[in-house]
Amino acid sequence: MYRPACTTPGQARPRPRMFGRLTLRSVQEWRRGLPAATRRAIITGAANESRHEPHHGTPLPVPRLSQPAAARPPSLLRCEPPQALLVALVAMAVLHLLAPIERVVPRDAFWAGAALAVLGVALSQSAMRAMLRAGTCTEFAGRPSVLVTGGCFRLSRNPMYLGMLLLLAGEATMLGSLGALLPLAAFLLAMQVWYVPSEERRLRAQFGADWDAYRRRVRRWA
Repeated sequence: MYRPACTTPGQARPRPRMFGRLTLRSVQEWRRGLPAATRRAIITGAANESRHEPHHGTPLPVPRLSQPAAARPPSLLRCEPPQALLVALVAMAVLHLLAPIERVVPRDAFWAGAALAVLGVALSQSAMRAMLRAGTCTEFAGRPSVLVTGGCFRLSRNPMYLGMLLLLAGEATMLGSLGALLPLAAFLLAMQVWYVPSEERRLRAQFGADWDAYRRRVRRWA
């Protein structure tokens, strides 16, 4: 019989020696020798014991496999209007250099196009300042807190987007080629089909009757 050796203070107690070795085969042979009812009871008891804490006996939550997160749309499809404007401006210059097709605007209209571009920038900046003074969100996907109806918003429901269109129209006029007009048409289509209707749905849900009255009073563009 094994007896632990005497130890002095601070000395680790030796581990007891094990006579024989428990193998998987021996356990399986032992289980096969038990009655079927006893084997089921052992398995059921082990399963129930694994679901409870050792001291308190309260059941532990059964872990669930996490569902894969829904795939987010690519960032290109979530492009904000200022980013779309920048893409359109670059596309105009590239198409004018690589695929002008033909000139459709006379060169004499260059300064008129420049004035149109300056007007567009001024209109967009005026709309931005009006929204900042009102304390509302200026991002496209943000939730507006105030319905802005003063300043340039008395003339257009979308003065910022209108200013972007004027800027693009001014650059297309200065370049004068048919290729430069294609990004302008694509930007206008995106505004009319996606950006503006999406924003108007959020404004309708946020402000209700106030938005309906403003929509009846002021045109979408001008």
